[in-house]
Amino acid sequence: MTQEPKYDQPAEGSNERAVAWARQAMANKRAEQKRMAEEYKTNYKLQAALAKLRSKNAKTE
Repeated sequence: MTQEPKYDQPAEGSNERAVAWARQAMANKRAEQKRMAEEYKTNYKLQAALAKLRSKNAKTE
């Protein structure tokens, strides 16, 4: 007699790995957003390019 796998209950280890992966992904995203914000504050060419893009978008709306 073979046992049927229980599909309605997730594997504990798999769930923990998924949660750990999601937390790490969110931490990486926050770090990248922080880096980008700092770069924007100090990069005047980037600020000018974004201002130009915002102006162009405002005209098209």
